[in-house]
This record gives sequence, C-alpha cells and structure tokens, in this order.
Amino acid sequence: VRNDLLEVDGVTQISGIADDPGKLSQVFMAIHGDSRILELIERNPEFDGTFTCNNIQTLTEGEAKHDRHKGE
Repeated sequence: VRNDLLEVDGVTQISGIADDPGKLSQVFMAIHGDSRILELIERNPEFDGTFTCNNIQTLTEGEAKHDRHKGE
C-alpha cells in the first residue's frame, strides 16, 4: 500500500494505490480518522485500487474522483 498527502494552496490532495479497497481505506482512515472515507470507498463498485481526490472536504462529502489509471 502506498499513499501520498500533499497540501497545495490550502487544499489537501490525497492519492493512494493498494491491491484492494480495504487496505487503501484503512490507510486513509489512519491519516484522517474519518469513517466516511471507508464508507465512500466501499460504496464504489468500480474502485480498482487507485484513488485520487483534490480536496479532503470533497472526499468526505462523497464527491471524490476515482481514477482508473494512475497519473491521469
């Protein structure tokens, strides 16, 4: 499991790669302590192990962007 947390101009950008959604959601929960992140990932049937969100507020509101290809 790999994850990155970067703040740019006051906006927190997070991304991660894991071989299954459970591992990645645990990483985000450990970083942010917010169970909504786990619930969001579990609700997304298209989750493929790569996850990027430009704003943690957006993520916890359930409007996160799920990328199928890293780096796009």
